[in-house]
Amino acid sequence: MCPTPTAQSGLCLGKDLVVIGCDRVGDRDSLQAMTPQVGILRLPQHGNGVVTITQMLINFYPVHRLHLVMPGQADGLNLGTASLQYDSLPTYARDLCQWKSVLAPGAEILIYNGVFARTEAGRLCIDVLHYLTGAAIAACITPATATVDSGRWEFDCAHPAWSPSFVFGPPVIPHSDQPPKQGVQPAAAIS
Repeated sequence: MCPTPTAQSGLCLGKDLVVIGCDRVGDRDSLQAMTPQVGILRLPQHGNGVVTITQMLINFYPVHRLHLVMPGQADGLNLGTASLQYDSLPTYARDLCQWKSVLAPGAEILIYNGVFARTEAGRLCIDVLHYLTGAAIAACITPATATVDSGRWEFDCAHPAWSPSFVFGPPVIPHSDQPPKQGVQPAAAIS
């Protein structure tokens, strides 16, 4: 668990793809109004989200940052009908390996779930996602506060102390004990 600095750069087309879970009502419109140049995908509830995201990554190539604003539980991430958990990753491994060829070199995957990496199974899942996709993976485990601008994040084993180049601030990060909040705000930029 490491504190993460806030954003160092803004969002831009060809660099960022934001994928929003179907339960995040209002977030897509708020994000689109705030950052109209960014690719935003509202992931359908039905259908394999891993395949849908792969198609979007191909369309927006090269994506440098993939933001996943998804529901889930402490040890898994729900992408439509695909539930990424440590023990289910072999089912999706082939599709996730395709992400390696359509993400830009040095890509980042930022998971805004709030609970995904709080368990050992979730942390193992992050490590396997890194191995399969080749991207640096960070999952938010604690939302931003007055003392930690961008919250606390769990990182994959190959990048234990990296700083994502951009993260959204609250209220994008859902909490396990609260319903998702309406609207979004970017984290403050650092020079």
